[in-house]
Amino acid sequence: MFWAVESMVNMKQVNVIIETSSIEVREALINPIRFPNLRHLTSGIAQLLSVFHHGSLEHVSFGRNILATSTTESVIVGSRTQSYISQ
Repeated sequence: MFWAVESMVNMKQVNVIIETSSIEVREALINPIRFPNLRHLTSGIAQLLSVFHHGSLEHVSFGRNILATSTTESVIVGSRTQSYISQ
């Protein structure tokens, strides 16, 4: 998640909505005190989100996020992370 938000900042995006179906990510961001070992990531994500004119991180059900999940799996399996972010 940090990598995704950081990439949007680096590409100078100003209006960003990032969706995740990960319950673990949701919990770590809502209750960072419960995940002290992730503090550097959760605080970094919050700091990066503040750079956007409009930036939000949304939790969605897995079923709603199936297309994004398929795209992500394709990118990872095909080792196309750079080309995916540049698009």
